Amino acid sequence: MDAYLAGGDNNVVPVPGITLLNVFNPATTRRGFLFYFLLTVPATGLAVGDNEIVWRMRRSTVPGTATVQVPGQFDLAAPASGLSAGIDHTAEPTFTTDLFPGGAGGLGPGLHQRNLFFWNAHQNGEFVIPAVVNAGIAFSAIHGSFNGLAVSNAHWRE
Repeated sequence: MDAYLAGGDNNVVPVPGITLLNVFNPATTRRGFLFYFLLTVPATGLAVGDNEIVWRMRRSTVPGTATVQVPGQFDLAAPASGLSAGIDHTAEPTFTTDLFPGGAGGLGPGLHQRNLFFWNAHQNGEFVIPAVVNAGIAFSAIHGSFNGLAVSNAHWRE
């Protein structure tokens, strides 16, 4: 299987949040196996404070309206990715399931703004993006008053 990556960012907003990155399947030909993601709030251009950010990772069924980012390839000889990545959403995706338990479906109780969170799957422990049109996995960040930039990166295999 070949590996691909995409990344997106957006401002942190109150519930339900704004999608930073949505990796989705535009066709029914290939499945994606999400094996790594990174979530962070960069310290550039804003006053670093003591804010608790709630991160959400949800399954999407409709990708919403977004700028399509062409996924990068780890191996430049690999074929183009069969999945797409949506960033800079102007209309949110349609969501079904939160993939992490916790308050408001977020990643636990929340993480301090200065923390970096990354997740790397054990073999056969990946999140699967099925071979279903528009099925995907989306990331967003939530806070009641903080309005800084949040970043999400995802890596997957097809």
